[in-house]
Amino acid sequence: MRHRLPGAVLLALLTVTVAGCSDDPDPEVPDPTSSTPAPTSTSSEPTSEPTTTAPTSTPTPEQETAEAFLRRFGDLERTMEETGETGPYRAISEGCEACDNLADAVERYYAAGGSVSWDGWKVLRVRPYDRLIKGSYLMSVDATPTVYRESSSGPKKRLAGGRTDYVFKLKRKGTSWVVTDKDRLVS
Repeated sequence: MRHRLPGAVLLALLTVTVAGCSDDPDPEVPDPTSSTPAPTSTSSEPTSEPTTTAPTSTPTPEQETAEAFLRRFGDLERTMEETGETGPYRAISEGCEACDNLADAVERYYAAGGSVSWDGWKVLRVRPYDRLIKGSYLMSVDATPTVYRESSSGPKKRLAGGRTDYVFKLKRKGTSWVVTDKDRLVS
């Protein structure tokens, strides 16, 4: 990738480069912004304590949008199924029975030597679902097929994947959210 420098910056860089190539010593030019001469002391100790300014306020962290959270939730679900590590997925769901059931199944499969292979879903759309139910969102996804084995000796099983709609119930937690319910819509 090529970067273009503004003409003034390029000219300044060329001037410094050309000036640095000269055999003549650099002339000492006084700083025109300073009205008092610089101290001539050779001591290396500072003449006064450095001043520090404490911040006047702590910046507020940006609140995560419901859509960004649901995309992250989907990524964590994929990671959980691929690795068997359920902790991060469980940490962003509270009281979500469907979430707990999925995490329990993944833990059982991996404990028995099984596995899950799933490339996740592509989020097609996220929108508020029911204006009467605060925090409900519809997420339309295109899910990749899932291949799983419930134990090391069990047969490979397959879930087809495809277009699916989920209704999530979210609750604010700090600057983010947690999933309190997850339902698959059947069409």
